Parts: sequence; structure tokens; C-alpha cells
Amino acid sequence: MGIFDPPIFPGTEFHDQLGGYDSNLWLQLFMGADKINPDFAQRLQYLRNVGCRLSESEKFKFMIVPIEDYWDQAGVSYNEEKQCLGKYKDDLIKLLRGLKL
Repeated sequence: MGIFDPPIFPGTEFHDQLGGYDSNLWLQLFMGADKINPDFAQRLQYLRNVGCRLSESEKFKFMIVPIEDYWDQAGVSYNEEKQCLGKYKDDLIKLLRGLKL
């Protein structure tokens, strides 16, 4: 099952409600992650939907950062939720470094 198939659990469907300035970057990230493992792509989609954006980074080229207002409204902790990406850390760094504006 790929990222463009129906979601396995609520919150994994992609919708661009957070402004869209980084939508192309997210799509690149989702597509790269889906090639590695559809589960990886769904975890990224979840974080995006709960309230994350991509920000430029000197170390990684881009990094995933929380949008505080969204996390507060959802009642969840970014530091706890980002742990779901732990097993994909090395793959995530490669993908973030490969994103193109």
C-alpha cells in the first residue's frame, strides 16, 4: 500500500491546511519515504497533518519543525510523536538533504 492509497489509520491522509509554502517539499519527502517503506511515508504524513513544517537547516538542508499552535490544539507533544520516526532516522536525513526547492 502506497501513500496515495486510502490511509490505514485516521490522520494519515494528506491535506494542505497549513499554508502550502512547503507543499512541494512535503510531496518530495512523502514520495521518497514511500519508496523506502509505506509505513515511513504514513508516519511523515501524520506529523505533517498534526502540525509540522519544513524549515531550512544548515546541517540537514531541511528539518521538520513543529507548528506550536497546531500541537497545542491537538493536545499532543511533538517530542513524543516524533519518536515514531526513530527507526527511519538515517533514511529521513538522506531524504531531507535531497529535497529541492
